[in-house]
Amino acid sequence: MNEILTQEKSIYLQIAEMIATDILRDILLEEERVPSTNELAKLYAINPATAAKGVNILVDEGVLYKKRGIGMFVSAGAKEAILSRRKNEFYDNYVKKQKEDIEELASLFKGMLGEEKDEDDYVERLKSHFFPMEGLKAVFRIDLVEEKSSLIIDINDSKLNCYRGTVEQADVTAKVKTAVFEQVLDGTKTFQSAFMSGELSAQGNFKILRNFDTIFRFQNI
Repeated sequence: MNEILTQEKSIYLQIAEMIATDILRDILLEEERVPSTNELAKLYAINPATAAKGVNILVDEGVLYKKRGIGMFVSAGAKEAILSRRKNEFYDNYVKKQKEDIEELASLFKGMLGEEKDEDDYVERLKSHFFPMEGLKAVFRIDLVEEKSSLIIDINDSKLNCYRGTVEQADVTAKVKTAVFEQVLDGTKTFQSAFMSGELSAQGNFKILRNFDTIFRFQNI
């Protein structure tokens, strides 16, 4: 037992760990006497009561036992008891923590996938409220500010292609906050009224822009 005490952990806990480590290393064998509390106190320049507190931890764990008038001795099966305890501590301190971290990450990714599914809901809602306009060919790009992504609406007569992504050229490019776009999809606000109020900014072909509320008919306000 020539380890150096540190400030990282209580001294009595370090005393208990040092004795346990010596048992694991076969420096202290079963039925062999361990240093007394006074010897430990002198060796490490600590209070005998502190040393006794560390020794008593091992007594409580069944690693040491007392022979009256002689001192403390290593119990039979002490090595196995220490190994079992340290395995449990390793599981609690490292394995269990890693499992919790993995579960947290899994929950995070699950949440992200859930959000992605909600985003796709925009596409489904647009498709379900699509009313073709004969002869109309138009491409809308709607930039959703908070999500930093674009919703592309490609209309070719009766055909509608709606997806997340980018497009080289759009007839109408609009920028809008998610909450405002949700109001449009819910029918509590029209695309045109959001543009007129300044809640939605747009550039491009304004004739096509005005057709949005005709092409996509949500519940009237």
